[in-house]
Amino acid sequence: MAVPLAAHEVTLRFGGVTALDAVTVEVRPDELLAVIGPNGAGKTSLLNVLSGFYRPHAGRVELDGEPLHSMRVDEVARRGVARTFQGTHLFAGQTVAENILVGRHVHMRTNIVQAFCYFPWVAREEDEHRRVVEEIIDFLEIESIRNTHVGTLGYGLRKRVDLGRALAQEPRILLMDEPMAGMNSEEKEDLARFILDVREARKTPVVLVEHDMGVVMDLADRIVVLDFGRVIAEGTPAQVQSDPEVIRAYLGEAQ
Repeated sequence: MAVPLAAHEVTLRFGGVTALDAVTVEVRPDELLAVIGPNGAGKTSLLNVLSGFYRPHAGRVELDGEPLHSMRVDEVARRGVARTFQGTHLFAGQTVAENILVGRHVHMRTNIVQAFCYFPWVAREEDEHRRVVEEIIDFLEIESIRNTHVGTLGYGLRKRVDLGRALAQEPRILLMDEPMAGMNSEEKEDLARFILDVREARKTPVVLVEHDMGVVMDLADRIVVLDFGRVIAEGTPAQVQSDPEVIRAYLGEAQ
């Protein structure tokens, strides 16, 4: 089966700092791939390269076998790569439903003039997008807050709305940057359940950058470990957990 997204010998520099050093990573169909490593290891930089936000100085990234560097960021999104960030970056003054609707922009055919005139087909398209939004709201079990302004929500619920906005893109690949950061145990359990549902029910490959090793070991099919921009290990959770170099660089001791 073809690999939908892959980085080959990717090197990324910021001035004299090498953030990624000849990194090769494949995102395989229908898997949850975790990327772990110490602070400053290059994890977020890797997600930025895989999503087209950063262009590598060497190596290549391929989306469905095509060079990603030749695509605009919006084109990468339209091709099915969705991304959540460490911060939620939501619109605090808008409702939950309105924030999730923003994620539908990659599927909208109406231009600004047509929207202003509100032709009949514009109304039909809007109704269809809102139907998808309602399905996502039901999926994430946030029906009771659909009309609540995001700025009034707690952090865990905002993270769930952020996931909803990414799902509104109908992603073929979902990249998540520290989705559990700042959450309590109950919020982590809820979000972990939804991530598994996305992967299993929708058959969407997920790339997860996460510091919570309990979450990583429970969710991941495969783990890539970065240290100082280099891949130092790759394998199943059990293999990575017992790798001496990983223990030295990151885990500190076998868990």
